[in-house]
Amino acid sequence: MYENLRRFEQILFDLCSLILVGFYSYSAVGEPAATQYHRGIYILVTYVLVFLTYRTKMKFGRVIDYLLIVLSTITIIYWIANFEDINYRMGAETDIDMAMAVVGVLLGIELARRVVGNIFVFIGVLLLLYGVYGEYMPELISHAGDTFPSLCVSIFYRSDGVFGIMANVLATYILLFVIFGAFLEKCGAQKFFIDFPLAAVGHKVGGPAKVAVIASGLFGSISGSAIANTVSTGTFTIPMMKRAGFRPHVAGAIEPAASIGGMFMPPIMGAGGFIMAEMTGMPYSWIMLVSLFPALMYFFSVFVMVHYEAKIHGVVGEKHEVSALEIVKQEWFYILPLLSITVLMLFNYSPAYSAVIGIGTCIVVSWFRKDTRMGALELLEAAREGTENSLKIGATVGVIGIIIGVLTYSGVVLTFADIVIELAHGSLFMTILLIALASLVLGMGVPVTAAYLITAVVAVPALTHLGVNEIAAHMIVYWLSQDSNITPPVCIAAFAGATIAQANMWKTAFTSFKFAKFLYLAPFLFGYVPAFSLDGTPGDIAKVFFVIILGTYFYAYLLSGVWLHQIKERAFKEMWLPVATLAIVLVFVGYSYSVKSAAKTILTDSIATVDASIEDFYGKKPTTTYKEIRVSTFSKFPMMVRDIEVKLGTRKLFGAKSLTFDEAEDGTGFLVNGEEVRIREAALGEWGEGLGLEDLPYAKLNFDGFYDTSGGEGTFVIRDFTITGDGFADFAGTIALTNFSPALPFVKGVRDASLTELEFTADGSGYLKRLLRQIARGRDQKRSEMLAEGKAAVEEKIAATSGEEADSLRALISFFDAVDNLTVKFNFSGPVPVDRFIEEIKEPGSLLDKYEISFAHEGE
Repeated sequence: MYENLRRFEQILFDLCSLILVGFYSYSAVGEPAATQYHRGIYILVTYVLVFLTYRTKMKFGRVIDYLLIVLSTITIIYWIANFEDINYRMGAETDIDMAMAVVGVLLGIELARRVVGNIFVFIGVLLLLYGVYGEYMPELISHAGDTFPSLCVSIFYRSDGVFGIMANVLATYILLFVIFGAFLEKCGAQKFFIDFPLAAVGHKVGGPAKVAVIASGLFGSISGSAIANTVSTGTFTIPMMKRAGFRPHVAGAIEPAASIGGMFMPPIMGAGGFIMAEMTGMPYSWIMLVSLFPALMYFFSVFVMVHYEAKIHGVVGEKHEVSALEIVKQEWFYILPLLSITVLMLFNYSPAYSAVIGIGTCIVVSWFRKDTRMGALELLEAAREGTENSLKIGATVGVIGIIIGVLTYSGVVLTFADIVIELAHGSLFMTILLIALASLVLGMGVPVTAAYLITAVVAVPALTHLGVNEIAAHMIVYWLSQDSNITPPVCIAAFAGATIAQANMWKTAFTSFKFAKFLYLAPFLFGYVPAFSLDGTPGDIAKVFFVIILGTYFYAYLLSGVWLHQIKERAFKEMWLPVATLAIVLVFVGYSYSVKSAAKTILTDSIATVDASIEDFYGKKPTTTYKEIRVSTFSKFPMMVRDIEVKLGTRKLFGAKSLTFDEAEDGTGFLVNGEEVRIREAALGEWGEGLGLEDLPYAKLNFDGFYDTSGGEGTFVIRDFTITGDGFADFAGTIALTNFSPALPFVKGVRDASLTELEFTADGSGYLKRLLRQIARGRDQKRSEMLAEGKAAVEEKIAATSGEEADSLRALISFFDAVDNLTVKFNFSGPVPVDRFIEEIKEPGSLLDKYEISFAHEGE
């Protein structure tokens, strides 16, 4: 595409490439840019370059291209320049705000149409229609709907829309790692990725196929695309497999089956690993560690299957003229770039910083050989190629923003988990199958990274509700999101392999589907075997890994069909091997089931003990509304408490003693990680009727914050505040409450708080805006009366508040003040032993003197 540009367009492209590399490299190693610049510059350059390189075929097409470039520049620069003002007046947007939002959303649709295709765009448009006409949808997924301009404002300006998580991940991580891949290829490392496996296993049984597996693992770990991996390594390995004796459709199937494993292989894992880290809040180094063993098992399963495939047909490779040891001696330095970024991320350096160091290492390594030395021209070419490669995924950001924004706006994200669990009748097995089907259908028209992000938003809650830990739930969705690469009828990677092999596409696709079977086994291992995702003691993890290695070998052996060939050729002489294989697989399944059963028994007994202890002391048996206590290991001890639930009626939210540092150090777990308190999932139950929200079957309040005792009586700051629910959109912001005593004025009946300062910044067009709009139109007398009562109560608390912000602030406080019942869930960042926790809460004057503490278990 670059070659088709005019000279001045090529200069513009190169200039934009250098801006991207320079700006984001400086942000990674120097001072990070503000949010609007960090995300806005990436999206601006991406939009400009896509419209520059992906031309329209219409008459006067180039004029239209440049017009779209100008519109993109205006709308995105408008967002960057007015970022703070737009956030400040959220809910009261100007006509220009709305016009820019509408143009920005439409540009994102056209961008995706040119690069990704019509199906992806159709999904985005369908979601837009759903966002506008939600009130006419079936009751299960209906919502209030909104006008098209208002919906576009929410999508374009809100933090989970166009400039949301996808834009942040692309600008922060993916761009630099795609550029790193281009630099790694330019420095000559790709030659090592082929030469080493060729020398190591090329002469063995099925040698060329094994070369494809190993080379795909090495190259795929940095390419970030199964299709790119198939084309890059397949052009060499597929003809080599055919010459060795593999049938064309088999040769064409092995390469894509191996290439898809690169999406799971650290250190890069495509874009999915970075999105996972962003969504879970886990360090990327931990995501890499969790991913490593499953990725190795995937390649191991493909390796075993191609070995027996070659053994059936007697395929043996030719010996390489240079030994593997000699290759390592001659080309060892090509490992340095990958080694440098892996080591840096394991030592908790940011992925972006590690990528920049990796790019620098590639430049240094290129000078080890005269024919690969990178001068100014080669550096420009690498930057250009990396930028061009990034456009394909960057072009999805607009439509992904539409999809995620509408799903969040409508409240479907909150109800989808319940829908899935109901369809699966509470079965984890059926839930995983439903997610697999959904990701396959979604993957037919959506890039796999987008399919993962979209599916994760709605499916991960369903899995966690069934007892799967969060990382394992994301891994299930991420692995299943890759199935469209090789699963008929789409299987683009398999079709790419068939094209290179000049083989029948459908035979190649189904053969590739056979070789990649571990792709479909791994999600169930993540769901049913916690240690597979490193959730357990070292001993349990080691035992499970050993069993899985054996199980994977015999699983691959069974699927290879070699045992059927042996029966045919040797009658019943070697029947012991398939029988033993089946026995081991059954033992593996039985082991997993027994562990789950044992865990369930341990859990039930432990909960009974906890309930009895609390009942003896408190005189009341706890309720089991929420699922809180989890089994984190396969052993009986230690049994760990990860969450507690504090259920309040009209009592104070929490008093001063319950939030002291002493209690935190004693292990009650209210305060963890220094001053940080994490409070999530406060369900807004039936009291919603008192707010005029009787049409809302479910709503949820989330906020994270910290408590600081250094300023006298105390300061409580709430960050990342959102309210979401079916029937109104969410809004987010920051609330700072200073110098209060002794509790927060969030619950009806609390009037002893001395509130002298309040700060609130909204980011969204949700409930507050809709409430005020309905009152202004006089359509809802009940809500009007509720707001009037709330304002009267607020006057007693915030006498100092005045000016243009008064109405909004008072409406917000009245929203909280109307709460009659509140359930607060405290999540511990680390496990707390049950016996120690029980001892702590039995102390006079502690929690049980003030609150009803209820325990329940998670999962079975």
